[in-house]
Amino acid sequence: NVYGLSGILIAHTFFNLPLAARLMVAALDGVPAESWKLAGQLSLTPLTTFRLLEWPAIRTALPGATSLIFMLCVTSFTLVLTLGGGPGATTLEV
Repeated sequence: NVYGLSGILIAHTFFNLPLAARLMVAALDGVPAESWKLAGQLSLTPLTTFRLLEWPAIRTALPGATSLIFMLCVTSFTLVLTLGGGPGATTLEV
């Protein structure tokens, strides 16, 4: 059943996942190209590359992205009214 809490969670995920991905890609664009080349030349494993290059960049962008998406979800009136089915599942804007 799409109407109810599960539908609200699926819809919020569907609408906000592209925004989160875009913010994370923007954070990864901040890693210098020389670092990626150096990681390739040193034959770093994908896990080591993630730990040393990607995770520090993502970690700095994560709080801002989480806060922005949380605010968008809390104030989404139309989605909750359509799929929530009444006052029991309303958000702050109602």
